[in-house]
Amino acid sequence: MGSESVGRESVGSESMGSDHDPLAAYLAQHATRALEGLRHLDAAPSVELVHDTRTSLRRLRATVRTFPQSFPDLVADDADLQWVALGFGAVRDTDVLAELLLPLAESLSTITAAAPSSEQHALAAALTSARERALTDLAVHAEEARWTRAVGQLERWSGAPPSLVTPATEDTLRRARDTVRGRLSAADGQPTALHLARKAAKRWRYAAELLAPVEPAAQQHLEEAQQVQEVLGELQDTMIGTEFLDGLQDPGMSGIGALRGRLLDALNASRSQLVARAESLL
Repeated sequence: MGSESVGRESVGSESMGSDHDPLAAYLAQHATRALEGLRHLDAAPSVELVHDTRTSLRRLRATVRTFPQSFPDLVADDADLQWVALGFGAVRDTDVLAELLLPLAESLSTITAAAPSSEQHALAAALTSARERALTDLAVHAEEARWTRAVGQLERWSGAPPSLVTPATEDTLRRARDTVRGRLSAADGQPTALHLARKAAKRWRYAAELLAPVEPAAQQHLEEAQQVQEVLGELQDTMIGTEFLDGLQDPGMSGIGALRGRLLDALNASRSQLVARAESLL
């Protein structure tokens, strides 16, 4: 851990002017980027657009929770954003699966010369179908009143975001870091519990991003949070991959054949290594 100054308060307890307000700038940036994704649903959104939209929605939700004093309608803001984020998250999960499983299947084929191309094609087809279903569900999400309210909120934040009202910004970062430490300590190597630590690590990282323009300690926090999130994110990807492959046991999804078992073995081995790395963090 790097050294930390104690008692610094780069952002006071009063609202700041918008020209120097990190919260206003952060909200405007990510609300605008999220709106870009929401407005392009009819054009079969690309992997990059889905990723950018989802990460901006995550940052906005984390910001609402980390700086609640700045959001008078905290519960409603978070609930509506969550509804939109869940739809994009389901699509993004299929993209992550493709990025994880297709190269892994190719590497297993190269190493063992035992994975027929027909099985790889069946895997690719299953992933494509999963993404199409997720996009269909996302379009249904877009018809809900919660979606409309979220769009309205994003438009307001894009044009007139609220000001930051918070005490001691470095205290905020230390509390976020301590939450991650506590969850890692309590996880006992269990992937589900480590996923909760990952969520806390994201909130820590996003708070550091937001405060970086005004808090000198934020950069060190950001670097540490990114390291934790990377390991825990890779671990979560193995969980998503395992869940998807388990679903391929259903009737009509048997074309993956022996490749499925080899992929599961590889994911299990990777997960064990990542759990060990996660236990050593912080």
